[in-house]
Amino acid sequence: MKFKKSITALALSAIMMASQVMPALAAPVTGTDAAGNVLAYSKDTVTVPTTIVVAFNPQGYKITQRTGDTTGTTSQIASLNYGLESQATMDRIAKITFETSYVANASGEKDIEFVSTEEEATSAGKDEMKVYLAVASNTAAISKDKAATPTTFAVASGKSNVTGALLSDVDMTADTTQNVAFVSENGATKATISLSLNKAEYQVKSGETVDWTTTQSQLAEKMELKTLGGIEGFTFVGAMNTDADWTKAKATGIKITPTYDITEADGTEKVLAGTHAQVALETGAKVAFTSAGVITVSGLTAEQNYKSSKLTIEGKDYALDGDKNIAWGTSEWNAETGGTMVITMKPAYTEFASGKATTVTVTFTDDTTKSKTVTID
Repeated sequence: MKFKKSITALALSAIMMASQVMPALAAPVTGTDAAGNVLAYSKDTVTVPTTIVVAFNPQGYKITQRTGDTTGTTSQIASLNYGLESQATMDRIAKITFETSYVANASGEKDIEFVSTEEEATSAGKDEMKVYLAVASNTAAISKDKAATPTTFAVASGKSNVTGALLSDVDMTADTTQNVAFVSENGATKATISLSLNKAEYQVKSGETVDWTTTQSQLAEKMELKTLGGIEGFTFVGAMNTDADWTKAKATGIKITPTYDITEADGTEKVLAGTHAQVALETGAKVAFTSAGVITVSGLTAEQNYKSSKLTIEGKDYALDGDKNIAWGTSEWNAETGGTMVITMKPAYTEFASGKATTVTVTFTDDTTKSKTVTID
């Protein structure tokens, strides 16, 4: 017991001595700066079909669609199924706009008319060149192509086996409820759908190491694909007037040209009922907001023009109009007709909001609003 007591006494003595000299250590000590690398990897690859082939078959003749196809199809709109595959590191939205053009028929007499329902096409009068053409998306995940010996889409040795050629004929079931009809307007016939593409997953390659000194560019060299992102698809459906003599049409063929607009998903998109990944199209003016503090308001019109905007940071609202820490890009905007406006947060604002969830809300002249939320860098 005495031994234990002596230890306690010594400890107390040491504490007392330390407390007596503490004032001498009160001055702050500056350590060595340590910069921590942000280990982030980004890729933005989306593979799309290389070709689109559709046959317009008003009399419903049997058409074989690929090598080894003995069943064929008698559909009036005979189309293969097409896919898009994402290898992006973030969720993406693929907005696809399809536009038709004609292979001219020099001896043709009749204009082709695109209608909005199947009934309008099938009940048309004699020699009315009416066609109902629509885009349909897939109802379930796509996992392979439609060849006689299908290729299952997969990752091997860090690489995807999916190609644009394989995506030009995929195995999918088409939805029947959310089809988008081609509509003629201002001299063009178009249809547009949007598909949500889930992000892919990446991993560090076997044998590679990541340490404190690894930079983002070095990390990129060490990464490989682990799992595929979303593979979603579309096809074409419709009907034609069987009572028309289509040899009299002013076209011997109808081309369909797709334009793909790939953007980052914001998480608010809602998948339409009956589909696997088709999302509602955004209508009216659009608001984009980057983590660098750049707000782009596009699609403004005379009926829906810019009225005001504000930021909400940690529950507090900050009006942007008239704020000296905001730069206004209005070279492509007009107060009467609309256009595109770019609103940029200056450094004083981005430094204040850095690391915080920041919401921009834009109010339009029709009193509607749209909001976007990001975390400022």
